[in-house]
Amino acid sequence: MKTIKFSSVIILFAAFFISCSDDNKDQVVIDEFAGYYKITAIESSIPIDMNNDGIKSNNVLMEISSRHAFNGEVISNFYNFNSFPSFAEVRPLPEQSNDARLIAFNYPYQILLNEDEGNPVLMYYMKQFINYSYNLKPNNEIEVIDNNPDYHSEYGVINSASRIDENSFQVNLSTKLYDFEDRIWVEADIEISYAKVSDIYID
Repeated sequence: MKTIKFSSVIILFAAFFISCSDDNKDQVVIDEFAGYYKITAIESSIPIDMNNDGIKSNNVLMEISSRHAFNGEVISNFYNFNSFPSFAEVRPLPEQSNDARLIAFNYPYQILLNEDEGNPVLMYYMKQFINYSYNLKPNNEIEVIDNNPDYHSEYGVINSASRIDENSFQVNLSTKLYDFEDRIWVEADIEISYAKVSDIYID
């Protein structure tokens, strides 16, 4: 009888140890994924003119980052992908008390002026797709959970996300893009690539 009881204790201890090891492994993966990521590419399923230069392109990153034309003149850039506020943020980050798995993709969405008057003007790019939770799945899949679907539905929907390697991931989303050549909003699928910028975290 004592032998049976002792064996039961050993089995329970082993099960507890394995469970803790799995939890620690998962936490290591999550911590390694967390950080700040720069958008390195945005490709659209359809060509579009977002900077009002009369030339359509599938390269949305170039359309957003290049200088914008207005009334025949080329004016300053509207968006800087290299600035810290433009980076995607994946939590939990070190030294944060909240260990929730949160992700803000910070995709730049066009905000226009005078659209109803038939003379649309690009005012600025507003960061969207910012309030999500996530889980890491097998085969590098990232399960994205929309924490505010009623709000995000106005701007689009995230179709899928996956890790490329330990320092990069991709997101596919459907959204609206304004085409200045045709003066209409069009629905498009876009593929966004992200690369980790630093292991130093900023609160």
